[in-house]
Amino acid sequence: MKQKVPILIRKLYKIDSLQAMVAIMLLGLTKPKIKVKMHTFLANVNGECVGCAATNALLHLCNKEQFTNLVNASRRVTSYEEKLMIATAIESSFTIVDRFEVAIDALRCTRYESALMYLQCMHNNIANIYGLPLKLIANSQTEVDKFAEQELWLGAADSAIIEKWQNIYNSLYNNQTDEKEKTK
Repeated sequence: MKQKVPILIRKLYKIDSLQAMVAIMLLGLTKPKIKVKMHTFLANVNGECVGCAATNALLHLCNKEQFTNLVNASRRVTSYEEKLMIATAIESSFTIVDRFEVAIDALRCTRYESALMYLQCMHNNIANIYGLPLKLIANSQTEVDKFAEQELWLGAADSAIIEKWQNIYNSLYNNQTDEKEKTK
């Protein structure tokens, strides 16, 4: 019997390319739901909820109730405990949350092949748990190379680096949109 697929899992399942990963990471960094503090997945620091690029990306995918549950439950705990708490709050599994977080973290650290590998692992877990078709994550080397040409490592929420990410994203993918519009 197939398990009902929560909305958040359906949203994560749609993140199936480098383009989609960069888009959700940029959304989390340019419009953060909580204060950005890299190297912190979700924590309460001096009474303030903080989180990294992956946390903010995930919070953009959550509904209001899930978001509230996460922010209310945030506290300084071990990585395993916080990911388990997050997974429970968003009706997911630890493995799916962990793979998403590691994929986004690898991306911001410019480890593109690792980011894509962890994204594939997340998709494998979703397919296994929810009986969805297995998606193979494939990206052109041109995309990876375009990002790799720049110094994009994000150790903090550096607006100049975020702008570089945004510019490369726009140059790569807005041209695709323009081409699609021309063929209509």
